[in-house]
Amino acid sequence: MPSVTVIAPIRNGIEFVDDFVRQMRGELGVDDRVIVVDDASTDGSAEAVERATHGDSRFLLIRNEKNLGVAKSRNLAVGMVRTEFVWFVDHDDFWESGTLSHYRAAIEDADVLISRADYRTRPDVPGRIVDGIDRAEDLDAAGALRLMLEGLVHGYLWSKLIRTSVLGVDPFPPLTSQSDFCGVAAMVSRASKVKTIPDVRYHYIKRTGSITRGRRVELGNFMVGRETMLNAAGRVGLDRDTNLLQFFTCWFFCHALVFVPLRQGSPREIFDEGMRLSRRTLRGIPLLPVFRRRPRVGAEMLLLRYGWFAYRPVMSMALRVVDARKREAERRSTGGK
Repeated sequence: MPSVTVIAPIRNGIEFVDDFVRQMRGELGVDDRVIVVDDASTDGSAEAVERATHGDSRFLLIRNEKNLGVAKSRNLAVGMVRTEFVWFVDHDDFWESGTLSHYRAAIEDADVLISRADYRTRPDVPGRIVDGIDRAEDLDAAGALRLMLEGLVHGYLWSKLIRTSVLGVDPFPPLTSQSDFCGVAAMVSRASKVKTIPDVRYHYIKRTGSITRGRRVELGNFMVGRETMLNAAGRVGLDRDTNLLQFFTCWFFCHALVFVPLRQGSPREIFDEGMRLSRRTLRGIPLLPVFRRRPRVGAEMLLLRYGWFAYRPVMSMALRVVDARKREAERRSTGGK
């Protein structure tokens, strides 16, 4: 079986260290490695990792003297990989037992393996599927990037096993968000073969203070993500599919510029700037093909183009309804507790 390096950045996550190490020990083979990058934690996370992994040479701890961010931390670890494959995980999530062996067996001769993953607000409550498709497929780079352009596969790293040779040098741009999306898009564009499996193996847990949930949204990160994906699409010949690229621009870029600041409670000026950028980008994009591909996205783009003044109250009300339903579903799943 091929060897794998697991890469896990950590910053001030001491309460999760013991569970993380325990989970990892249950996954590793004798030739596997785990690189933990402590990003200048101030809570003793690095020392906790040292204690938990003492005597196990499969674990390597890198200490950043100053806070570099998750993208640079991952790049540091990538430069030290000597195994055939890499699996990126978050130290505070969890996954099904035997996931790494499952991935190893499934990837065969592919460069990238994509499984499904879900998003949970509580570890014990199953959540919505956020990545992957419900069938097994063998794809070339263009086929896999098409799934990303359609929003069926996302840029999450933890639901993918990646051949080291397609990573590239410093694959993650130094962004506060979307660095993983940019990295995955470039990696997939370099792959000869990509495999999908329908298994839900990884469980992402929403934590307070997550970098992707901060109130300050950097709109420029979505611009970089969009350009990176369009460049990747061009490398595999998808630049001729204008309708597909415009659909991607709508759901990934125009939507995110306004929805993410609204959802995360960003200052009003960020929302307003996102609205201006979104509406400017929508000019000249015919919405009928967007509707045909996904009516919900088409409806939102119509609202942005012609009813932009109502977008904030309409979407705020919709979010309140969605959140209320989630709370009720969680209450029922835990027996009303």
